[in-house]
Amino acid sequence: MSIKTIYALTICAVLLLFIPTVSAQTEGAGDEVLFFTGEGTEDVPPSWGLHDNVLKDRGHALYISLPFDVRRPFRRYRDSDEYFLTSKNEHIAFALFHRLYEPPSSNDAPLSRPSQEEVIEKALDRLTENDTANWTVLRSESLRLGSTPVKRVSVMYPYRFQSGEWHIFKMEYLFVCTDTEDWVVMFEYRADDREITDDMLDAMFSSVRWRMIDTK
Repeated sequence: MSIKTIYALTICAVLLLFIPTVSAQTEGAGDEVLFFTGEGTEDVPPSWGLHDNVLKDRGHALYISLPFDVRRPFRRYRDSDEYFLTSKNEHIAFALFHRLYEPPSSNDAPLSRPSQEEVIEKALDRLTENDTANWTVLRSESLRLGSTPVKRVSVMYPYRFQSGEWHIFKMEYLFVCTDTEDWVVMFEYRADDREITDDMLDAMFSSVRWRMIDTK
């Protein structure tokens, strides 16, 4: 078996430890937009071969440019109230988690949702719960997509291949937390993969926008 084939089989090994397998299903597109809840930036350069993806879950959609087309549906994550989907190619693995909350009953009512910090802590706790050892936070940066504050977090950890070789992997997160929903965008890749550049990651993250869609 070639090194490239082994790499393709193991690129998302750590990520898939805590994400169940989902069946393939083509996602549709073109729903009428009711209103924006976020905005992306300008179109990304075509040099990376990024594809526009529309990922729909329970009347909401996230738009993101990726180096592949996602053809898997959202599924419930274990017994939680989160839904997720995954996809990958030979260089990078992608996962998206989505959670909805009840809107406040009035302007003065408290939000019925955890804070952004609690959402981030929960995501990082999954690494420990699934025996991802010696992980380290490399970056934790507050940004904005349109008018919405978001958080980008980068994590690094070692992973042992079946051959016995150790390699360093990175997990890149984008946390989009609004009053009524969370979108958690995740990428996993080998740190020495020259196909995955900082500019490419910046382009994928900056392409993110989200909307409520008409499901009737």
